[in-house]
Amino acid sequence: MRQRLVLSYLSVAAVVLLVLEIPFAILTYRHERDLLVNQATQQATGIAVVVAQDVADRRQASLGDLVRRYHTEAGGEVLVISRSGTAAADSDLDAREDLALLRPQIRSALAGKTASAWLVEDGNPVVVAAVPVHGEAGDPEETALAGAVLVSVPADATYDRIHAMWIALAGFAVVILALTGLLGARIARDLTRPLAKLEHAVSRLGDGQLSERATPEGPNELRALARAFNGMAERIEDLVSAQARFVADASHQLRSPLTALRLRLENLETDVGGAAEESLGAAQREVQRLSRLVDGLLTLSRAEGDRPDREAVDVASVVEERVEFWEPLATERGVDIRLATTNLADPVMSLIPGDLEQIVDNLLANSLDATPEGGAIGVELCDTIAGVDVAIIDQGPGMSDEAIARAFDRFWQGGRPGSGGSGLGLAIVAQLAHRNGAEIELLPAPPRDPTASVAGGVRGGAPVGGADVGGPEPVHDAEGGEGRGLGPGLLALVHLRALES
Repeated sequence: MRQRLVLSYLSVAAVVLLVLEIPFAILTYRHERDLLVNQATQQATGIAVVVAQDVADRRQASLGDLVRRYHTEAGGEVLVISRSGTAAADSDLDAREDLALLRPQIRSALAGKTASAWLVEDGNPVVVAAVPVHGEAGDPEETALAGAVLVSVPADATYDRIHAMWIALAGFAVVILALTGLLGARIARDLTRPLAKLEHAVSRLGDGQLSERATPEGPNELRALARAFNGMAERIEDLVSAQARFVADASHQLRSPLTALRLRLENLETDVGGAAEESLGAAQREVQRLSRLVDGLLTLSRAEGDRPDREAVDVASVVEERVEFWEPLATERGVDIRLATTNLADPVMSLIPGDLEQIVDNLLANSLDATPEGGAIGVELCDTIAGVDVAIIDQGPGMSDEAIARAFDRFWQGGRPGSGGSGLGLAIVAQLAHRNGAEIELLPAPPRDPTASVAGGVRGGAPVGGADVGGPEPVHDAEGGEGRGLGPGLLALVHLRALES
């Protein structure tokens, strides 16, 4: 917008300069030409008065001295023509050869009329003026036309002045346009600065900073717009905060009764047997699922609230730490977690502290629940143009395209049959990734190549080998028979953006 404003100022200034300078240049050109024509005509008229008697008496010697003296002092050329049209005296030896070029002016002068013209002689511009020569006053025969005087004045100096004037006008226009551009840039900056601040406030509000407010400044229209934005932001913050407080309070209030209920059910285990024991186990599982649901709602409400400032986070260190944390549980379930990290060009990303840990924990928990005993989970970090990809691939039953499309919906549990989850894990992951400027996607695990990386099968990354989990193959039991086969697997990719400089 600032550029458009400056261009509009420059356009207006350019139009004004063209409207003023072009007519002025044309008038200057005509004025200089008219001055030179008048000067040549006046000189020719003066010479005609002086040589009138000599032309009438045909005293060529006196005429020759006069025209040569004029040529020496004035620098112009003079040609005196008799009534018969022949040259009586001239200051230029080649004048007789140029009579054909001057015949229109000579004929006009011999007819008693003053004539002038712009000509080019030997590549140089000249002004030619021809005036009639009358006989001596008082003698009726001599008052008739005795001849004509033709004066040729060089126009080089006049053209030089015209060109200098045009150059001065062009320089003036350049200076005016430059000053207009500088002043226009200053004015445009003053006008667009409030808009830029308002745009920044809108962007921050869109990113989840609900406490962001715009400073009313600039023209009255922008001040009114900023105040309207602040009012809207306050209403949005109140609504979102009220909803988040309700979910957080409800989740918090439900945790204590659920904990007490779980303890009471555990105390009943020793007193219940038979068919009631199975019902008691089902009740305990439902209480655990409800507890996870409440915890998920509490985490999701916190993730949707105000977003803390981002900091520099070493992605490789965080992922390695979380893999080490989950390895004992994976070993207990007979699942192997394989971590592969390349020499990352820049493992430091701009993230909210603690969010990446929750993202990796949720994805590893889902993969661990889905992968059967004897399977493996691959975790890999890969460089990308924008930053770093965290790839997690399992050997679970996989998900259909329809289930993948709805996997990030809240309370959706149709992706993994029999998972028994709360349906909030991937929703929390998506929310945490969004508020960190990251992206997450789920993909069917591609057919594995022993030399391909986890992300390489989908993104074309460089092979690293260490995280390969192999393709689907049967698991052999202790007796050598085939057990249940490993599933096609699921690939989760988290795209993290590099730390902004």
